[in-house]
Amino acid sequence: MKFCINCGNDIDNDRVICCDCEKNADLEALCERVGRFNAKTCEDYQLLRAAKEFIDPYSVRNLVFPISESLEKSRREYIRLKSMLYFGRLKKESSRWLYEKAPLMLEGNLSCDEKMQVKGALFTAYHYDYDYFKAEEIAEEIICEGGYDGYVRYNLAEYYVNTRRYAQAEDILKKGLEMYSEDDKTVDCYNELLSKSSKRQLGKENGGIVEYIPAAPENKKLYTEFMNSLGIEVRMPEPKAKAPVIDKIAKGDYPEFPQERNAGFKTFVAYDLETTGLHPDRESIIEIGAVRVVDGEVTENEKFIFRTFVHPYKRRISEEITALTGITNEMVRDAPQMWDAFNAFADFIGDDILVGFNNRNYDDRMLMRAGRYAKRIIRNKSFDVMVYADNFKGKLGSGAKKFSLKELSELLDIKNPQAHRAVADAVTTARIYLKLLEMDDIDINKEIINLLEDDWS
Repeated sequence: MKFCINCGNDIDNDRVICCDCEKNADLEALCERVGRFNAKTCEDYQLLRAAKEFIDPYSVRNLVFPISESLEKSRREYIRLKSMLYFGRLKKESSRWLYEKAPLMLEGNLSCDEKMQVKGALFTAYHYDYDYFKAEEIAEEIICEGGYDGYVRYNLAEYYVNTRRYAQAEDILKKGLEMYSEDDKTVDCYNELLSKSSKRQLGKENGGIVEYIPAAPENKKLYTEFMNSLGIEVRMPEPKAKAPVIDKIAKGDYPEFPQERNAGFKTFVAYDLETTGLHPDRESIIEIGAVRVVDGEVTENEKFIFRTFVHPYKRRISEEITALTGITNEMVRDAPQMWDAFNAFADFIGDDILVGFNNRNYDDRMLMRAGRYAKRIIRNKSFDVMVYADNFKGKLGSGAKKFSLKELSELLDIKNPQAHRAVADAVTTARIYLKLLEMDDIDINKEIINLLEDDWS
């Protein structure tokens, strides 16, 4: 930068503030302005000008470090810490810096409130670094001295929940709710943590079912030692047995389903899959649904229907997928594995053409993966209704790049009250295909009539 971030005057050195401002300006107030910089709301011309010097405009906040260089040591480090905390807790990579500078700040020229802020940051850093013994020392000091803010209060309560001291956590949170009753965001955060504490307390009473278990980066042995030092017995769950290595057909050796490119067939199996996600090579099937259509008749009785839940392979069902489909982890817990479900599905479809919606890019690939694990190759022809529907965009008055199943069913007045369930979507796919085929037949008949009329004229 070639200008002073405070007054805007040109400067020749590599500093970010001119000599006059360094001597006369309120550097702490300037650091606060810089540390709170928000590119979307800032109206400070000099800060916006400085932000343009960086690829990431928010890097302007880092200028707090050179601006504060001439301050007294303890205040300099406190101002720097404060700037790091404006938008949340200290980043993990900054913890080592804090551990080094905290003694200087706590022994220096800071007010009681400022020292409490340092202790709060130090406690939170130890907690999130899973150093429970050091976190406990700082927590005891903070509780003893009092006067901590809402942010530290929340972190203390979370720490007590994670170390299974629910009464202390709830006491801290309930007092906080009284203090911050007019701050909706804080109230919501406190209530959410209170709910978590209550659930874990219930888990403790029921045998530790949902109590805190050390996270993956943690040293479980050290956590157990710390908890034992508090007189709290910790029973770790038995490690899960490793999933057996499944003998399967190599990915490159499983043939793709041949594509049926000509509509007109009226006997087929329409199918749909519900899955844990959108990537066919990583996600897992959780439901298969299909309907057999014979001579253009969709018959919704069990003789013509195939349905099964599938136990997801190395995956869990997320809350988002449950909200979309209504399928929960509990519902698929005892369901067949995908290779067993595939074998049952392959028996059902026989040699019929498989009809799906966007199945060329997705469902077929998921089925092929299941077939690899089942070590069973099927060679049924596959027909994609979404691709077929592209021929009818003009007639249906749609400008969509690609139809969705929902949009197409609405355009064709086909009801699907159980969307995102496999059988319902399979039946909808079958009805859409037959409706489009009917429209196709009408056009062909018109062409024949026109040709005949031309011959007679």
